[in-house]
Amino acid sequence: MEQLEHDEPDPDDIPALKRMALEDPDPDRRLAAVTLLGASDDPQAIPILAEVLKDQDEEVRLAAIQSLADMTSEVPIEVLGSAALNDPSPDNRYEALEALADLGGPAARPYLERALHDPDEDVASLAESLLELDRESDEGPGQPNQAPMVEQR
Repeated sequence: MEQLEHDEPDPDDIPALKRMALEDPDPDRRLAAVTLLGASDDPQAIPILAEVLKDQDEEVRLAAIQSLADMTSEVPIEVLGSAALNDPSPDNRYEALEALADLGGPAARPYLERALHDPDEDVASLAESLLELDRESDEGPGQPNQAPMVEQR
């Protein structure tokens, strides 16, 4: 444990955190680095976190999704969109879809529409709900109801 504490990188040392997040063989250390990268709120962390979305460990990828969702810098929508559509874990796809809906505005819509066909029922249902909410917000007072974009089940 003493060795681990000595090896802990400085939260402001983005290059060291990058190496740890992408190269450390220990998933717990990669997870810690991803968390610190997200907490740094440094725009330099965004491409690193995007690369972490390819990590073999589900929890590390989830931490990257959550870190990207919490960034105050502008996160490219396609990064979260790709995670929402392609992550092997349904839980991670669900989380990425929620983050995408929060951050993406109209640019998120194509990803939400594609997620309607997700093999996981919860992910597909979330996509349907998010699209419905989006549609309702588009139908302000006095506007005619638009035809539903999604078939209702």
